Amino acid sequence: MRFSTTKGHYGEGGPVVRLVGLGGLAAGALLLGGCDAVFASYLGFDPPCSAADPELVLCLPFDGSATDLSKNAFTATAPPALRFEPGRIREAAVFGRDVLFTLPDHPAWAVPGFTFAAWIRPDELPMEPAMRFGLLDRSGRFGIFLYPSPDAPGELTLTCALNSDRAFGPHIPLHTFSHVACSTDRSTMAFYLNGQLVRRDPFPSQPGSEVTVLTHLGSSEPEGEARLVGALDELLFFSGVRTDEQIRRLYQRGPGG
Repeated sequence: MRFSTTKGHYGEGGPVVRLVGLGGLAAGALLLGGCDAVFASYLGFDPPCSAADPELVLCLPFDGSATDLSKNAFTATAPPALRFEPGRIREAAVFGRDVLFTLPDHPAWAVPGFTFAAWIRPDELPMEPAMRFGLLDRSGRFGIFLYPSPDAPGELTLTCALNSDRAFGPHIPLHTFSHVACSTDRSTMAFYLNGQLVRRDPFPSQPGSEVTVLTHLGSSEPEGEARLVGALDELLFFSGVRTDEQIRRLYQRGPGG
C-alpha cells in the first residue's frame, strides 16, 4: 500500500490521504480528521477518541452536538444553549454569556494528573468581575483557564491548575483558532501551542480533596461565572500524561476518529 498526501486546511476539508493497492480495493480518499480505527492503524497512530483508552475521560468533537465519545458518555446536566458553526475541524461549539454547560459528578473526574487539549477561539477579553474565562473546571481537583496576558495586551494566557497549584503557559490570540494543550503528572507541567512544546517546568502538586460537584465546561465553578465568549472544537481530557508526539498528532489531525 502506498500513501500520497494532498495538502489542505482542516477547516476546508483537511489533508487527503490517497490509498493505493489496499487489498485490491479501488483507490480512495481519506480525510485524516475522520479516520476510523482500521485506517488509523495503517497511518501509524491510534484514534484519540477510542472508548477503549482507559485514560480518556472526555472527548467532545462538537460536530453538531455535544456528544461525548469517551467510555463515560457524559451528557450535560441541563441542555446548554450551544450553537454550531464551521470550526477548525468540521464544526465547533460557540459559547457565550448565555451558555452554561455542566457535566455530572463521576469517579472518572478524580484524576491524579491530566492532559487537556482543544482547539480554542476566544473572541474577546474577559470582563469584570471574573477577569478570566473558564475552559474546564472542577472544584478541588483541576482547572483550565484563560487570563488576560499582562505582558501581551489584547491576548490571553493559558493557565492550568491541579488542586490549588497553577502554572502559566503560552499567549493565545483573539479571533483565531489555536490548538492548546497542558499536561501534568504532579511533578511537571508541560504547555503546548499548535502542536509544539512551549515549556515544561517543575510542578510539584499535592493530591487534592474530592468533593461532589459539577464539572464546568466553558465557565468556572461554582456558579458558572467566567463564561467563555468564543468557540471550542475537538476537546479532549485524559487522566494521564500524553507524550509530545501524541500532542503533535492531535494538532495535525484532531480527534473524531
